[in-house]
Amino acid sequence: MLSAGTPIHFATGQFAGQTVRLEVVEIQKANLGRRSTGNDRQFIDPPPVVRLRLFRVENAGTAQQTEAEINYDAVQVVGFLCTVDLFPVPAPGSQGALTEASKQTQALAGTIFVQPAVVDNHGRKSLLFTLGDLSVKNEGTFILRYRIFDVLSTPLVQQNPLGFIAEARSAPFRVYSNTDFPGFAPSTELTKASFLSVIKEGLVSHGPTKQLSRSGVKVKVREVEKMQQRT
Repeated sequence: MLSAGTPIHFATGQFAGQTVRLEVVEIQKANLGRRSTGNDRQFIDPPPVVRLRLFRVENAGTAQQTEAEINYDAVQVVGFLCTVDLFPVPAPGSQGALTEASKQTQALAGTIFVQPAVVDNHGRKSLLFTLGDLSVKNEGTFILRYRIFDVLSTPLVQQNPLGFIAEARSAPFRVYSNTDFPGFAPSTELTKASFLSVIKEGLVSHGPTKQLSRSGVKVKVREVEKMQQRT
């Protein structure tokens, strides 16, 4: 799901004096997970990946408005954060509305604040947030809400009381019980690309699981399908 947003004029930070429009979209959704219990952490899979696109806007709000996508190699990624909240899928008739009262973020375990990386995705530089170690303590069908912040920049006009500058939702995914869990599929090409991007940044692999940590973000790569072992 895509959130395009309206142009934001920044007063401070790397875009000070500029007007920027942000688009945030989930480009890899989680399909499934196994309910986590106690110390038995089971990550949702594949790891959700969110892309942030930045467009520099000229003559905003006029008939002459134009925009051009920013070169991500020139973007300072420090300061950007993606936060995630968990919600049950809205009931039929609710028109898809999310309410804070229905939020179940307390059922999430793992890193819910992540920084982005500039990833070469199919020959195209992208600014990606990879949520690589999320697990859910409850069974059911859920969606994630992503909110993007730039803690080192200040808009001239605050967009909302919480200070986030872009927002989007995930597609639904299901969390199974241990007995019903169908097993994990091999890692996607995008997951592998995210894995390689953190290698290029000089991070170290932790053993044969190829689990990497970048600011608390972990990505696991599987070459073959991992089925549940039944007893």
